[in-house]
Amino acid sequence: MINRTIVKAITCVLAAFISLNVLYFLFLSDNRFSLGACKETHELDVDYSVDDSSLKEVGPFYNAVVVTDAQGNTLAVPKNETLSGLSHSTTYPWMSVKHPNDKFRQRAEKMQGLDLHKPKAAPAGSEKIKYLLKTGHSVLWERLPIHFITTLTRTPYYDVYSDAPFRLGNIEIIDSLQNISSNYLDNDELQPYQIQKYLGIVNSNLYMKEAGMNNGWLLDRFKNIWMLFDAWERNSEFNWYVFFDDDTTILVNSLTSWLSRLDHNEPLYLGSPASFHSVTFGHGGSGVAISHGAMKKLFGERSSEENKKMLLDLTDELLKEDCGDYMVAVMLKKHVNLKLAPYTFDAPFAQDKFQGETLFHTLVTDENRCEEVVSFHHHGPQEISKMWEFENYLDAPIRYIDFYQSFVHPYLARTLSAWDNRAREKEYSNSFGKELGENKPFSSQEACQSKCEENKKCLQWRYDPFKEYCGLSTVLNLGRPVVIYEKDGRVSQSRNLRGLNVERRVPEEEIVSGWMLERIEERIVKPGASCNGTLGQITEPFGWWWNHMHAR
Repeated sequence: MINRTIVKAITCVLAAFISLNVLYFLFLSDNRFSLGACKETHELDVDYSVDDSSLKEVGPFYNAVVVTDAQGNTLAVPKNETLSGLSHSTTYPWMSVKHPNDKFRQRAEKMQGLDLHKPKAAPAGSEKIKYLLKTGHSVLWERLPIHFITTLTRTPYYDVYSDAPFRLGNIEIIDSLQNISSNYLDNDELQPYQIQKYLGIVNSNLYMKEAGMNNGWLLDRFKNIWMLFDAWERNSEFNWYVFFDDDTTILVNSLTSWLSRLDHNEPLYLGSPASFHSVTFGHGGSGVAISHGAMKKLFGERSSEENKKMLLDLTDELLKEDCGDYMVAVMLKKHVNLKLAPYTFDAPFAQDKFQGETLFHTLVTDENRCEEVVSFHHHGPQEISKMWEFENYLDAPIRYIDFYQSFVHPYLARTLSAWDNRAREKEYSNSFGKELGENKPFSSQEACQSKCEENKKCLQWRYDPFKEYCGLSTVLNLGRPVVIYEKDGRVSQSRNLRGLNVERRVPEEEIVSGWMLERIEERIVKPGASCNGTLGQITEPFGWWWNHMHAR
């Protein structure tokens, strides 16, 4: 009996001791923190030396959102219902395994007071932008998912448009062609649309490519004008409507910062200029932004039925054309008298901000180095993820000089073999089989480099011994390795006439690229140091990506 009493007493003491420690941790410990409505608390096992209790480590994973303004005041996440019950509200999926040995990350966090594991909230002003992501039924499984864990985690309001109705998990994929009149659907150009819908209805268990439905470009041209109309019908209160492709990287900080400085009540049509039938239009793959003022003039002054009639007339034209983003320009010019904003006061440097190129083919010049870049094109999931992480790291608008420092500068060299930097402003070629001559720029690598050295504005050169070609450029482009060489019929014919190997290159015939490093330092790097903004945040010698990878 006594032993049982002693055991009970000891048990009570231990329980009280444990309870006191738990209470201390919950209410008194410096390491306590809260996660959403669950009010759970967890102790950090990594010392970040950062005064930030809004989000800390939860075991090996992280899952929370804290929305703050520029002064650090906590804000509410914008609720979908405040603008439209039809638009998706952003979710913030986040799962990141901790890397305790990632010295660069930990050093950067301690130095700058940043918690790189914290998912960034949407920047202030982004709740006034409606994002329209355009995909295709035959490619959405390969291209779309990456956006839900990157781009769309920072865009409070978005919709996804395709060429067939679909659901991806709990996300509705809107059929952008659903309002096209049925008498158009018998047209051969729209047959893929009918087939895709049928395969979905009968649950065919066929992948679209297995069914031969890999020609989504046939339908792509019809989507742009109809999805703009659908977006306006769903909600006409946004300041900006931005549409982009599923292989586009959108830099949300940069785009939001820039658009917030423009007057959305003015009719504005912004994008990277391209030309078709002598019409300059915003290239859809680079991203296009249309102001509320323009959308109101286009759709707001007509009834829904009148708008549909207008779009059906434009669809008639699209049946004879190949370019849907071109038809957006035609529509705005015809019905709003609005052209793509050039290099103007209303939208300064607009054509520089939207990039039609990839991360590794983007040009850096002495004119654009201080400008914000808001998009890249032809990106796969790898590049989209990389740029999303970079933007989260900077947590500020990204300019060309920031991009240069982290993704170009560390990899430049005087020469690189089997590398194509796309130098081609000035071209010299012997593809027609003329005599080489000793001083021709295409006669040797040394001659090509010397030609660049002679031109004080030349920043890079490219020599192709197989094509007997030399290219020079006054702008900077990193380029990428050459894995597969495309055949050129004229070159093959020229080499064949002279008894040279036509089918494949020998190792000595690889493309060689070179850069004038001192000139780049003088014209790009030093002047770029005077740009206001994010440059000072990157203090590592070779920029974020180099250190991020080499610290592992």
